[in-house]
Amino acid sequence: MAEPANQPESVASPRLPLLPLTILSFLMLYVLTCAPGLLWQDSATFQFRVYRGDYEGTSGLALSHPLYIALARAFASIPLGPHAWRVNLFSALCAAVAIGFLTDMLARLTRNTAAALIGAVLLGASHTFWKHAVIAEVMSLYAAGLAIELWLVQRFIATRSTKWLVLALFVNGLGVSNHLLASLHLPAYVGLVLWSLRTGRVRLGTSVTGLIAFLVGLAPYLSLIAMELSRGTSISETIRSALFGKVFAKDVLNTSFSLARMSMKTIQFFVLNFPTPLILAAPLGWWMAWKDAGQRWFAVFGACIFIVDFMFAFRYPVADQYVFFLPCYCLWAGFAAIAAAKLFTGNRIRLAVGFLFAVLPAVAYEIGPALLKARKIAVPFRQDVPFRDAYTYFLRPRMTGEVSAERFARTALSQVAPDGLLIADFTVNNVLVYARDVLGVRRDVALTLPCDTEPGEPRVWFTPLGINSYATSGLANISTDASGYMPDWIFEAYDLEPKGVVFLLHPKDPQLEQGGPTTQFTIPERP
Repeated sequence: MAEPANQPESVASPRLPLLPLTILSFLMLYVLTCAPGLLWQDSATFQFRVYRGDYEGTSGLALSHPLYIALARAFASIPLGPHAWRVNLFSALCAAVAIGFLTDMLARLTRNTAAALIGAVLLGASHTFWKHAVIAEVMSLYAAGLAIELWLVQRFIATRSTKWLVLALFVNGLGVSNHLLASLHLPAYVGLVLWSLRTGRVRLGTSVTGLIAFLVGLAPYLSLIAMELSRGTSISETIRSALFGKVFAKDVLNTSFSLARMSMKTIQFFVLNFPTPLILAAPLGWWMAWKDAGQRWFAVFGACIFIVDFMFAFRYPVADQYVFFLPCYCLWAGFAAIAAAKLFTGNRIRLAVGFLFAVLPAVAYEIGPALLKARKIAVPFRQDVPFRDAYTYFLRPRMTGEVSAERFARTALSQVAPDGLLIADFTVNNVLVYARDVLGVRRDVALTLPCDTEPGEPRVWFTPLGINSYATSGLANISTDASGYMPDWIFEAYDLEPKGVVFLLHPKDPQLEQGGPTTQFTIPERP
């Protein structure tokens, strides 16, 4: 990493108060497009955990996200609108902060406010970033941490003041306390610290101070690890939980994949996020940053984070794999902004073209779902969930007016007989738990375990023995008849009678009345 060109800070700083203006502008966008309430899948889990103050969750330490729960719970304590909406709104705030710091950093780096804004719009309107800005999820807080880290590192490079590097390491520790994805930044920091030691920018004592700052930021996560050990859990089991959660070790350590298939999926992920000619500007922007002594730190530091995350996400075979490329999307937009400083500034026409290319994704997301649906082009998303249009729900980032989850929960619970049972998979069960235990809808209805959350009573384990008494009494209902989301023994042992949006179970074998089979069953973690 070469020495950056020495320039007065006043020259490297943007002329406008870009940071607050950008935050406010994007906050307005995300508030206007924010989901108004209860959501599906993991979002319902986070809404429920924030409500309960559940800092550990049920899926292992790696999926505990204690910093997110603490900050979202503090934000959601503001008495403004429904609780679920407030949790969604916290993501909007985090996403706006991320855009603000990234824009300010890019403006300082390129000394070109217009180019920085092009990069901000490109990222802010991209699919995954925008989608997670308007729902209850941890990724917007992660993005805010990444952007602040880059901003602090830029300050360290520009001013040579070591306090900025120490603060960056502290923020990275906080980031890991939110999501382990932030731990993938550590190789970049190791390289930065070693380079700084070699060039005399920092002394060994500063490195130690930085490590302490990182551990202080990591304290929320370390405290959960300490609590787990204090319960008598073995060290090996605790470490496994802290690194992989309860069931994701195989996915995290995955080395068995089709290179061609994963490559095609990855290309699709990036095209989904940047359906615009600006997608081609990022490699050029990286090259420009590498050739510029004042920007080379970003080319090296940013590329290190990009490569490490890309290697992780590329071979991480989970249903929402595209989400784990988020650091890459953020840096891709940053490098595109550097190219935009050369390609789209200098006159009004070129500038207008640059901003047009940056907003093209928003247009594509508005017209794309309807076009795909009209042409019956299949999308890899679940189609059997009542009231939810999979095309718009998954392909259109904005969530204005999205009420399908609460509508389903209220309808499904209302169609269960008094003191009955409603069986559901993870997509639906989290929604039902929130509706019953937080919104107070049909508190008499029993729900099933295992679950991403910790529902209150009544609850039963989803096993033949667990549901038998309900089924033989005509009180057991199930949320779907799709075999891919329910175990085979359900369809072997019961007939399913449609009853509105749910299905009533009728035992095929009279012997079930004497206790029935006892086979245990665990619902697939991520259908």
